[in-house]
Amino acid sequence: MALFLSKELAQQKRAHLNYAVAQLRSEEATDDAKMNIRLLAASPAVLLGWFGFGAYKGAVKEHPPAQRRDALLRFARIAMFNVIS
Repeated sequence: MALFLSKELAQQKRAHLNYAVAQLRSEEATDDAKMNIRLLAASPAVLLGWFGFGAYKGAVKEHPPAQRRDALLRFARIAMFNVIS
């Protein structure tokens, strides 16, 4: 009886260890993915693309002065916060 019990306990310990390792690898992969997304979103090409898209959208709207002013204020606020932090 003790033989079967010791095998089951060893199998349980291995399962707990495998779970802990899988959990750590999952956390590392999630952190890596988040960092890659942040680096991609903050790259100059992406920022310039979004700015160009916003400029085009503002140029073809019916009421661009108010939206242009809001867009410029948002852009200035983002730039200011990036300089501060």
